[in-house]
Amino acid sequence: MHTPSQPRGSPVGSLGSGAWAVQHSDNVLRQPEITAVIFDSSVPPVAPEAVYLNATAQQVPEDELGAECAIAFRTVGGGAKAFAPGDLTGLAALRLSYRATAPSYAVHIRGSHPTCGR
Repeated sequence: MHTPSQPRGSPVGSLGSGAWAVQHSDNVLRQPEITAVIFDSSVPPVAPEAVYLNATAQQVPEDELGAECAIAFRTVGGGAKAFAPGDLTGLAALRLSYRATAPSYAVHIRGSHPTCGR
């Protein structure tokens, strides 16, 4: 799904702050067509499941951040934290700056999956 003209996706946890995150944001602003992969990294490599997305990213306007947080963090579990807008703006270590609209996707599940396989 990735083409050479598209920016490569990065695990969100690796962005952090500083020059690397600024470069990533500049890249997305310059070319909002992105690819993304969503997967459970706690699953053993022999049982991978993933969703691959082609999407268009856009910055979340600050006045919409509360609504986006409510959607993004409506269901959390396993010790995860539901962030509030104040946790993700200003000088916060984490930022929720973008949302993506995905008109196409591909689901990858192994053929021997107990309910979704062949």
